[in-house]
Amino acid sequence: MTKERDPATVEQAVFLVSERIGWQRMAEICGLRSEQAVRYWSDPDNPTCVTVENAARLDAAFLQDGGLYAPISLAMAARIRLIVAQAELNQIEPHDAASQLAFSSGAAVVELIAMNNARGPKGSKIRQRAKRAMENALMALLGGLAALDLQEKGNLS
Repeated sequence: MTKERDPATVEQAVFLVSERIGWQRMAEICGLRSEQAVRYWSDPDNPTCVTVENAARLDAAFLQDGGLYAPISLAMAARIRLIVAQAELNQIEPHDAASQLAFSSGAAVVELIAMNNARGPKGSKIRQRAKRAMENALMALLGGLAALDLQEKGNLS
């Protein structure tokens, strides 16, 4: 029976990677003798967790196997964003996070469309602007996850 895991958590991300590349391959990539150690990383009731180095290795294998993003790194980034938001006592309201996400992702789309004209000397500046806009959109998305997490934990109304 598959254990229930919260979405957007490191445990869920490790499980997602296992579905694509398998527990045994994950253990081999991380230099572990047993796949059980890797399985523990996906168990929300187990205190062991994947290291940053092993997360990077597993995400790379996930990407090489056709994955479209790095799930463990993204989940770790979301967790860090939540911890920082809580440490700063930054009360992120979901509606504020939503408006920031809408603005940031819209700007990122505009810049990506502008990439069609990213040739010649202006190309580098256009690419940099697009990259910055996409990073801002990603941070807004992580802020939205933090807002939802804070609300779920009862820290927001």
